[in-house]
Amino acid sequence: MAWKQSGHPAVQKQRDKWVVRVDGIDTESGRRRPRQVGTYPSRRSAQAAASAFTAAGEVAAERETVGHLVDQWVAGKVDVSNKTRLQYEWAAGHIRTGIGGVRIDRLERADVARWFDQLATEGRFSR
Repeated sequence: MAWKQSGHPAVQKQRDKWVVRVDGIDTESGRRRPRQVGTYPSRRSAQAAASAFTAAGEVAAERETVGHLVDQWVAGKVDVSNKTRLQYEWAAGHIRTGIGGVRIDRLERADVARWFDQLATEGRFSR
């Protein structure tokens, strides 16, 4: 199972421990899957681990995702008719749902191919 990060680390209390989780996407199925970075005895140590994870450069900024790029592109189309704008927004919504959380620098052709195959097998759209 291949996994790609799509969010920031979050510190959460789980029973008597503190955990650090990061939102992500299973690239094979396209489903959202959080990943647990670690379990810690105190909130302070969990916050330190989340900060270290962020400093390591493994955190996706919202503006670096495919979804943000698509939204920017749609917003930049000012010289189109209302009907065309609605079609662009409709398509952008599907892109955001499918692969919108993937960082641009981590997007691969295989991700897009899996997403297209998923749409076709679910019967939502044809190839």
